Amino acid sequence: MQQARQQARPNTPAAISELERLERRMERKWYDLAMAEQRGMPAHTLERMYDAYLRTLDEYVQYTRRSGTDDARQDKQLAS
Repeated sequence: MQQARQQARPNTPAAISELERLERRMERKWYDLAMAEQRGMPAHTLERMYDAYLRTLDEYVQYTRRSGTDDARQDKQLAS
């Protein structure tokens, strides 16, 4: 229960970690889609993969808005 509350709080290390996990997942879906297109996969397969990418993107954006972690990540990157 404590961990779930910590993840929901903005700008916590757990929230930033979750955002990074979602970002990697989104990037992976995009990479898989690009590779499938290069391999000549059928259009219906590419459309299904693109839909999956968009769902992942939506999840990423919703989490960012809900948690406010985008600002924290930018601050962290600027400090690096």
